Amino acid sequence: MSEIQARKGLIWIIGGIGALLIAAMVIVKIWFAATVFMPIDEAAIAAASEPLDPEEQIVRDMVTPVALGTPVMPTVTPALDPADYSRDLARFIPIEVGMDRYLAKDELLLHYNSEPLSENPEARAKVSSNEQMIDGATLFVIRRSGMADDSVAAEETFALFDGAVLVDFGSRIQCRRGDTPNQWTTTLCP
Repeated sequence: MSEIQARKGLIWIIGGIGALLIAAMVIVKIWFAATVFMPIDEAAIAAASEPLDPEEQIVRDMVTPVALGTPVMPTVTPALDPADYSRDLARFIPIEVGMDRYLAKDELLLHYNSEPLSENPEARAKVSSNEQMIDGATLFVIRRSGMADDSVAAEETFALFDGAVLVDFGSRIQCRRGDTPNQWTTTLCP
């Protein structure tokens, strides 16, 4: 019987050690949760969901670093009229209706940032972008200004996405010369 009692004692010891390990793991888990994870701050969540002030939005959405003279991207509103843009003028950008949202945005970013590097960083064109949800769709607008071109001063393209699909797009430009210099137009500059 002493051998059976020894086995029972060993089982009780192993069981006791197991229970202590489980209790220790529970205590560590509670301590970890209490010290690492902070309670949910409802005010911080509400503040994060509020729109940013326009300057913060511009800084967050800049494609190029913020520098003196960087153009301010206008706030995109539902009043953006596709008639003010031309899909034919955007023919130089390899995007088309039905294209995947991320691929289309990549193509736009590549097109707008494709200017050759200049030895003088101030001489580089400035690129800015803005993206907003409007009536369940995503409107992305990208602009390049301060271009070294003697004809074109700035160009802008909008892309409208329904979910992950491009449903509409168009471009417009500002000419340095002509009948209406520095006004947005959908015709090629003289």
